[in-house]
Amino acid sequence: MSITLSNDDIDYLIEILKTLYNLTVDLPNLTHSYAIQEEEEEAHLMRLVSILRELLLCFGPNDDKQMELRNHIINLLTNMPKTCFEELLSPAVLEDDNGSEEHNGKNMEAINIILRFLDHRITKTEGSKNTKEALLPVLQLLILMCQANRTIRKFCRQFILPPLGDEVLNLPTEGQKLRNKLTRMMTNPNSELKTLSAKLLFVLCKESVDRLIKYTGYGNAAGLLYDFGLLGPQHNTNKEQYSSDSDESDTEAYKRIREQYGPLYEDLCFSIDSVTGRANVIRHEDPMQGWSVERKMVEVDKLVNSLDQAINHGIIKPMVMDSSGNPVPAESVLQLREANLKNIHHQDDLRASESSDDEGDGGQIMANKSK
Repeated sequence: MSITLSNDDIDYLIEILKTLYNLTVDLPNLTHSYAIQEEEEEAHLMRLVSILRELLLCFGPNDDKQMELRNHIINLLTNMPKTCFEELLSPAVLEDDNGSEEHNGKNMEAINIILRFLDHRITKTEGSKNTKEALLPVLQLLILMCQANRTIRKFCRQFILPPLGDEVLNLPTEGQKLRNKLTRMMTNPNSELKTLSAKLLFVLCKESVDRLIKYTGYGNAAGLLYDFGLLGPQHNTNKEQYSSDSDESDTEAYKRIREQYGPLYEDLCFSIDSVTGRANVIRHEDPMQGWSVERKMVEVDKLVNSLDQAINHGIIKPMVMDSSGNPVPAESVLQLREANLKNIHHQDDLRASESSDDEGDGGQIMANKSK
């Protein structure tokens, strides 16, 4: 059951959230490195996170007030230990008809709200001066949650990096989906914003360089890879932190695009440009299609003359075989042509000789059989 808060309720809650933020601001130095907390303290923090989850699900009298409340909730969540983020999830209820988000038997509505908050903030502040202050806390929170909780990471990946499908034909920066917006932010002039947006995508890719390049293109990812020292050959930096499930591949999507465009043109070329992150679907047409025989002969004469000039000026030195079987430089195209004809005649003579030998052997065999 959703709860709608009044303006006074939200103002009161915001002051409480600010106070709690100041009280817990030093916790990340201890808890984000998985340090063991006292059981009582950890229990209090988990209870606090579960309350924050309920507040995320509340509605405000208007969108602005609701977003203001969620902003302060997200700020406080960045101070929480990684072990507490599981409290943002709840068991999925089969009888729930409210269309809540579910994943692996968990209700992901709170995570969905945080993701949509990020999407809304990017859309609202893109290109403005307040982009950094508006986006850094939520980006930092999503990175922490995805690193700490596999279920949250997989849900965020489905939301931000779904299978590309036909989008592989577009640049990663083209479009208004969250992946496109985050990819554009990877080249933002602000270094903190650029790093956090790139790191979020990197974590969603399970810190796989190849997978990040597939979704963003090498050109957009180069800054992050340079900062992390991953420009050279590199495997996952934290393999043990991520599962090894193999169901997160776009191979089938690429195959489907090949099948979609392949039957149209037999000379179709399909490849993924790792620099831009976009698929190149190119039709290679025959440049001589529609030419007459006369025009083809003219082009052949031009080619022969160009080759002859290249030989005369010493640009190239094609070789022919002399009478003793040693390679010597050809002096002209005519000499090349004569050598080629001699080679053809020689091959014909060899085939004829082999054929006559076979017939002779066959006749001898038949004669022996008749005896």
